[in-house]
Amino acid sequence: MFWKKLFGKSKMYEMSRQESAQSRQPIESAGSCPDEEREYDRDFRQYLSKLEYTVHSSESTSEIMMESLKTACEFYDAEFSGILIADIGEESWAPVVCYNRWTGNHVSRYTKEIESFEGFGRWVEAFGASTPIVVPDTSVIKAMFPDEYEHYERLKVDSLIGAPFGEKPTGFFVIKNPRRYKTMPDMARMLAFVGMSTYYLQELQQSEELYDGQGADDKDKDLVYINILGSPEVCVGSKRIDMRKYSSMKSWMVIVYLALKKKAVSGRTIVSDLWPNVDTAKAMDNLRSTCYQMRGKFQFLCPEFVVSENGGYWFNRDKVIVLDTEMFEMYLKKAKKEKNHTLKLDALKRAVSLYRGHLFDEQCDDSWISNYHYHYSKLYAECITALLDELGLEENYSEIHKYVVESLSISHGIIKVYFWLIVSTEFISGHAEAVKAAALAKADLTEGEYKELIRISGKYITKHKG
Repeated sequence: MFWKKLFGKSKMYEMSRQESAQSRQPIESAGSCPDEEREYDRDFRQYLSKLEYTVHSSESTSEIMMESLKTACEFYDAEFSGILIADIGEESWAPVVCYNRWTGNHVSRYTKEIESFEGFGRWVEAFGASTPIVVPDTSVIKAMFPDEYEHYERLKVDSLIGAPFGEKPTGFFVIKNPRRYKTMPDMARMLAFVGMSTYYLQELQQSEELYDGQGADDKDKDLVYINILGSPEVCVGSKRIDMRKYSSMKSWMVIVYLALKKKAVSGRTIVSDLWPNVDTAKAMDNLRSTCYQMRGKFQFLCPEFVVSENGGYWFNRDKVIVLDTEMFEMYLKKAKKEKNHTLKLDALKRAVSLYRGHLFDEQCDDSWISNYHYHYSKLYAECITALLDELGLEENYSEIHKYVVESLSISHGIIKVYFWLIVSTEFISGHAEAVKAAALAKADLTEGEYKELIRISGKYITKHKG
């Protein structure tokens, strides 16, 4: 079943023999004795056989991943095992799934929500060299690596094995406080392959539920559309992720903020604008955590979607970023310059089609976005007014009515929209319905605006009805 599809029985045994036959170079301590090695080889085969027997017919990636963590704890007589996923760009990592042998708990967070690479220099080097970290006694490294030891002490680590993996995904399979085979990381490396393969497949399966649409065509894979007029969304080809599927408000705030700035922005500037009342250090942790989680969610849509560079945070520079705000302004500007009625009408329709709603309405009252929100709301009023007036030249009342209804679902208070609502209703449905339309306008306008609306709409209807 799933297990056999992924590994195959013969491959499993072949890998186990190769791994157990490898020479074992001790790290941080003296080597292991021959008797211990023979016992290790025997247990290696037995525990892998037991794991395969347990999950060989399972189609559940979660079950296979959890059983691999349990096997690690039992084999090493350890307290804890877990999978840490690293974000090289953010220089940080966090546990995505863990197992505590003594409590039997499956936990999704064991350390802080996210850990910086700071103090873990040897871990970074080990990952780069694809070699395991083996610390049979943390007290031995206290003097030589005080920063690393400080982390171990905080996390109550007495001994540890970490097996790296990468590039998709990137991180470590970690064994905390093993009480046997402390200098023998081969099993950890084998289980890292099992656990991380299933983790990657689980992420792939979940991504199919997260994204709307089918896979992107190769020609579109480098075009990333970021739409923030209305509820924000990111599109690559025919695939899309939006707030319905990914509801992290902090993530969308960062995306919208960068889209509006149109350039890389330093982390400190971002947090001071987005979270001015939060302590800077805590806000920076929030930002790193947000970007870490965001990249995991976007990895199958746009890998490395938001990256941290020397100049600050920005979108992946290997992609072509297309912003609906820029397109909207481009079409409106084109319409203003265009003298030809047909071409002007086309540009205005394209602009209006991009305006799915007001700019990130969910956060429109925040100080960092309020000016942008006002700017685009004003441009929309100008755009829809111009479009309706152009359609009025053709006396195309059915199309006018369609755009009026769409506009009223987005915004209220634009006098020209109500004008064309009354006029189009008069010509399509008659005077009685037009009176009802005027009543709707009255609720959204001042007394003076309403009187002027009735005057100009009456004058137009009288003139064009003859």
